[in-house]
Amino acid sequence: MKRLFRILKWGLLALLGIVGMLLIINAVWFWRASSRLNVKMGALRAAGEPTSLADLAPPPIPAEQNAETYLLRAETDVQAIVAQVNAADEASPLAEQTAFLDGRPSASLLAEMRAAFAAHPEAVPLLIQAANCPDYIPQIDFHNDPDPFVEDPFGRIRGARNVFHVLGFRVMVQLAEGQASEAFETCLAMFRLARFYDRNPAIVGELICLAQRGYAITHTAAVLGAGPLPHAAHVAVEEELGRQNLVAGARAALVSERACVLQAFADMATGPRRLPFRLTGWFVSN
Repeated sequence: MKRLFRILKWGLLALLGIVGMLLIINAVWFWRASSRLNVKMGALRAAGEPTSLADLAPPPIPAEQNAETYLLRAETDVQAIVAQVNAADEASPLAEQTAFLDGRPSASLLAEMRAAFAAHPEAVPLLIQAANCPDYIPQIDFHNDPDPFVEDPFGRIRGARNVFHVLGFRVMVQLAEGQASEAFETCLAMFRLARFYDRNPAIVGELICLAQRGYAITHTAAVLGAGPLPHAAHVAVEEELGRQNLVAGARAALVSERACVLQAFADMATGPRRLPFRLTGWFVSN
């Protein structure tokens, strides 16, 4: 019995010794990682790069100049239009659903889109007004925790997708009614909104923008293929495409993503979600 007690005693001491050494190793690792991170963050700040969510906050602008003002006003109607058209699409035969995906809506779906627009007449004018705004600041709390920036793959994506779906429906209706020039103007509005969505922070924001820009390209190709347009229209689309700076958008997304991650690490180190035993050293070092 004494021998068993002695074995348990030394085993417990050995276990405590191992735990103590691990805590010491973690403390050293945390100190080294924190030192490296502080050096890199100092260099980023010196270069004027954002290192926190607050650094991403843009200067305020008047509400009437902000495209987000009109996008928010149109949000409920936009959702209703998309829901109505999608319900009609899902109830239609498979061949009509496939044609609709290719931008060739059936007569019944065109009628449903016209009915949806008639039921919500303010939606498209508000979206066009948003596209014509001089600036865009998303309605995001830059002084909140970083989770909504990094983990919101549905909220902002769904809102942006609905906006472009409604404008796409409008292009289809306009083409069906022989209004090619008007449909082309709607496509230009889609491109302008895509540029605005470049302002959404983090990689998820850029993914939204890339997806919707592709949607705008598809509808513009359909309009250009529907028949000849005035030379001014071709000039206008070339100028608008020249404003689509994908490299700048991707860089801004990565820079803002880095700021979100640094903010998350800061929260784990000293913020409300602080981890025990300074485990953040393992995260930072990796």
